[in-house]
Amino acid sequence: MAEIDPIALELMNNSLSSTTDEMMITTHRTGYSGSIKYLIDFSAALFNARGEMIAQGVGMPHHLGAMPGAFEAIVRKFGDDIHPGDLIALNDPYDGGTHLPDIYVFKPIFFGLERVGSAVLMAHHIDVGGRTPGSMAADNTSIHQEGLRLPPLKLHDRGVPNQAVFDIIGKNVRAPDKVFGDLRAQAAACAIGERGVLALVHRYGLETVQRTWDALLDYTDRMMQGVIREMTGGAYTFEDFVDDDGMTGEPVRIAVRLVVTEDSLAVDFTGSSPQAKGAINSTFSYTVSCVQSVLRCLLPPETPNNAGAFRRIKVTAPEGSFLNPKYPAAVAARGVTGCRVDDALFGALSKALPHRIPAANDGGNTSMRMAGLDENGRQYILMEVVCGSRGGRPNKDGIEGINNPNQNLSNTPVEALEADFPVRVNQYGFVPDTGGAGQYRGGMSLVREWEYLTDAMLQVRADRCRFVPWGTQGGRPGTPSENLLNAGSADVQRLPSKFVRDVHKGDRFRHVSPGAGGYGDPLERDVHGVLEDVLDEKLSLDYARRVYGVVVDPTTEKVDLEATRLERQRLRARQPSIN
Repeated sequence: MAEIDPIALELMNNSLSSTTDEMMITTHRTGYSGSIKYLIDFSAALFNARGEMIAQGVGMPHHLGAMPGAFEAIVRKFGDDIHPGDLIALNDPYDGGTHLPDIYVFKPIFFGLERVGSAVLMAHHIDVGGRTPGSMAADNTSIHQEGLRLPPLKLHDRGVPNQAVFDIIGKNVRAPDKVFGDLRAQAAACAIGERGVLALVHRYGLETVQRTWDALLDYTDRMMQGVIREMTGGAYTFEDFVDDDGMTGEPVRIAVRLVVTEDSLAVDFTGSSPQAKGAINSTFSYTVSCVQSVLRCLLPPETPNNAGAFRRIKVTAPEGSFLNPKYPAAVAARGVTGCRVDDALFGALSKALPHRIPAANDGGNTSMRMAGLDENGRQYILMEVVCGSRGGRPNKDGIEGINNPNQNLSNTPVEALEADFPVRVNQYGFVPDTGGAGQYRGGMSLVREWEYLTDAMLQVRADRCRFVPWGTQGGRPGTPSENLLNAGSADVQRLPSKFVRDVHKGDRFRHVSPGAGGYGDPLERDVHGVLEDVLDEKLSLDYARRVYGVVVDPTTEKVDLEATRLERQRLRARQPSIN
């Protein structure tokens, strides 16, 4: 095969990326639910005819690695019975999906009579039925409690809508207007993907386009090979825990073993906890997707986003474990498990690449659902996430008010929330003296308090109440999350990390997200950086002295350098010796 010109390769990559980003923008602008408009909980990708991802939009990394499994389920179901004008959907976790709210919509792309690829838009829907509004309860114990399961089926057959399917969906979800609006947005985005791919084929010819796609996959494979060769060969282990499964109260263990050879990585989760009773189980496709999203973080930013990055990666998890569950295990709350998979694998990588890997993030977003009747008697479902902070990095502090790098969600603006739902946000901000101390400190906790203006059902999936984010290279661990009902009152209640309960008009729910882990010895932190944090009210005077050994004069608001030298000397003398 003739070598592809590097400029042509870059132009092709940019064209594909532009198309997937246009798919994302189309969905964002035309979607109906808050999940699409505010949280940005959706992802776009393009595939070649073999089912390899050749490009992805700026969406949810945790979504993208699971898409090939959905494509394979469609091919198993339909084989050659795929035609121009088809629009194929699925969400069944045991047949290509990951959890029921995430509905995949695929549009096969034909050039003449030849299927040359597919466009896919996967979106998290506001409700797909089941025992609780929002379809995300962590205390489900069976997939059959979680909502409507869609095996691979045709929403459109050769361009003709399948009305029976739409009727079934409409009768099984609580917000059909939002669900149908978001499905239409997904269909529109797939049409954008089809248009972009066919424009390339018409411009360059099918053979040239396909050869260039293959060259992009090969190029990304070489980039990953380079990253693997940076690592010291050997085996690296790490473990982390989910607080509980939403049912038993028992911690759930993730054990990972990373084996590095010259040209490959093996990621093995043997030793992780068995299948959970509650809904935190992660389908194997989702576990694989989380591993892939972590490893993609190691590649240079300019690397094309395609399946070539994962050719050298092998992932294994014992069948029947909570990272590879058997039917009919509940999986609705698998998102928190995916975030902990990230943390465990980053922990192992911190040993293989100690000067590149940051400390643990906040542990993943906190997911909240609130549902009931508004003042006019109309049913509503509020879906919200709280995105907290990231861990200290090898050369910078952690970032606050942002999701972890593998989810790319967004905090809902308070104004939009209060305009659309019967809720008032009383507090929203950062919590001083949180996050892990370090030469580069972890991001602070975020606090948000909601006051309910009507009776409602409240469903929360949080974590890191018991097992805080880890620090690295001498950095301190982060700080725990907290759930309180009616904080500051005589009837305050401390709630677990995962629960479903009724709340009443006037109740206030307060959530504090975990603070992220720190990187490096806190006593090596620049004293002026500590002073800046004190002046910004991120740290108290007492905390600065007690943890960082930095003495700030409250009158002059300047560092007392001699007192700081003596205080740090005293603190170092108290540190345990390392043999």
